[in-house]
Amino acid sequence: MKRYFAGMLLLVFAAGCGFINGGLATPTQPAPTPTATLQLSATLAPSATLPPSAAPTTSPSPPATSAPRPSRTPQFAGIDIRVLGSEEFIAQTLAAFDLLQQCAPEALATADEFLDAIQESDRSGMMVESSTFLASLSIAFAPNYSLPAQVFWYAGSIVHDARHNWQSKNGMTTNWSILTLDEREAIEADARGVQIAALELCVDFVAPGGRSEVERMLQYLVDMQNGVIPCDYCEVEWADRDW
Repeated sequence: MKRYFAGMLLLVFAAGCGFINGGLATPTQPAPTPTATLQLSATLAPSATLPPSAAPTTSPSPPATSAPRPSRTPQFAGIDIRVLGSEEFIAQTLAAFDLLQQCAPEALATADEFLDAIQESDRSGMMVESSTFLASLSIAFAPNYSLPAQVFWYAGSIVHDARHNWQSKNGMTTNWSILTLDEREAIEADARGVQIAALELCVDFVAPGGRSEVERMLQYLVDMQNGVIPCDYCEVEWADRDW
């Protein structure tokens, strides 16, 4: 098991979250950094679906970059997970680490144990052979949410996908392409339960401006877990994802 040391990364989150009216543009996401071609023969576990739809807010997502930026591996105290992607993606990932370290350190320690890398990608999924979480910009920067809510959702997605690698390492089949719908729903319910448990600890750590948004995000997950709403993404093949 990797050693886990507590550390703090000082980050400034946007506190306000008003609504855009009239002709103002919806905040944009950063341009994706090109990544290596994926081997579709690899075992891919799913990722959580996008959060519920939200009204646009005035808290901006990181600006689009004019040109791709090189991938690099950042440093975060006590965490061995490599983060590969644009500067904006890396900063958002470190913000998610910092939130988890404050509110759910055990969940972060487990993620550190079961994730070797988080890589910016055009769609999300867990590559269990390499212990790499492929994270799309829609997962890292939930569209039309304030920055605190985006970080909250992304933090939960990291916990969720680390759980899929835990499942694989403990003998559970996570290969999305060969699972039946019932089997997909079962591994999703397990990962979602861990995600919910971590995020419930984190609500009070979110800036007041994003509190109502994260409460809505959490309720969305709880409703899906309790069967109030279906796991609609469980029916979508990984190659057909747009998140």
